[in-house]
Amino acid sequence: MERRAAAVLVLAALTAPATAALTALAAPQDARVDLVVAATTDIGFVRFHGRNARKWWEHDQAWERYDYTYPDGELREWLPRLKLLEQQAEVVLVYANNHYRSQSVDTLRALRAMLAEG
Repeated sequence: MERRAAAVLVLAALTAPATAALTALAAPQDARVDLVVAATTDIGFVRFHGRNARKWWEHDQAWERYDYTYPDGELREWLPRLKLLEQQAEVVLVYANNHYRSQSVDTLRALRAMLAEG
């Protein structure tokens, strides 16, 4: 999707009646998706895809795109964003699908521990 088309979708989500939750997407910087963190409904939603830039566009199997383990530093970058969503929404859902070798479970456990630290 071109940046222009993505921007139109974001604008539509931000100005539409509060029926659809805008998804904040954690992906490689070259994934051609601009990061927007905002709650458009009473639900905040963040999706961690992984940041496997090397395999994002060119891969033999779809799972290769999501074969990524988030280092603690990259997860910590999301703590202020998650706290912002927490202020804007009644509930914040965090979904991880960087699932190859169960990395999504590790991602969510690490985030939960970091959030508990304060």
